[in-house]
Amino acid sequence: MNKKYFTSAINVQSALFLTCEHASRVVPPEYPPYLGMTPEEFENAKDVDDPGAAALTHDLTRVCACSTLEACYSRAVIDVNRQLVDNPTDIFHASALKRQLLTVIAGEEKIVDVPANPDDPEEERRRFDEFAVPYQAEAARIVGELRQSHDHIFLVQIHSYFRQYNGQRRDTDIGILFRKKYRAQAELFQGFLREKAGGLRIDLNVPYDIAEPDSLRAAMDQFEQDDDVTVLIVEVSNDLLVGDHHQYAVICESLHYALERLIAS
Repeated sequence: MNKKYFTSAINVQSALFLTCEHASRVVPPEYPPYLGMTPEEFENAKDVDDPGAAALTHDLTRVCACSTLEACYSRAVIDVNRQLVDNPTDIFHASALKRQLLTVIAGEEKIVDVPANPDDPEEERRRFDEFAVPYQAEAARIVGELRQSHDHIFLVQIHSYFRQYNGQRRDTDIGILFRKKYRAQAELFQGFLREKAGGLRIDLNVPYDIAEPDSLRAAMDQFEQDDDVTVLIVEVSNDLLVGDHHQYAVICESLHYALERLIAS
């Protein structure tokens, strides 16, 4: 398998498996710079990567001594945290191939076209097969390895989000996203987080409600029918991860505490 699309490491001593689908801003050299957008449009776009998520994943992987998987290219090329669907709810967030991106120009949010991302199902499928399929297959391989040592696997995806997005203000500090079958584990995890980070607002299925599958089909839905895998998504407001070292340390310590107690529960 060509490893250039992701980095991964397995530690079979832990039942915890952390992933970071939106770790990178890198556009492969075979594509136009900035995917044909202006540098300002690309650099200020809110769906190019998840700021702070890669660093948080690295630190949590180290302190939790667990397995990890991280994408190497920007989600603006193809979103490895999506499945292909015929009718996405929008083409700048929910779709695998984003033909538009939400950006900030002169202090104002604006949806702009991505010239290098055509309205072409064949190109979307080609990129999905090239980038997303190996990533999602590596997740399945790691889960398979961990199953040999553990009766239950806890797969936790690490993401971040913008306080202000498409005209909406989000007041949540940490969101725990889950399909409805994982509600009990999500509520338990929320309780553990609140024990350590009581000053932060920690909500369930915020800023996105994914309890019911809809046109936003995520990468780790591949484990939805598996009773021995719990899949949760941690979404952290990125203003708490970038630039504020004290707040970052509080969040990292709180997540470490909650994750250790979750897998021991």
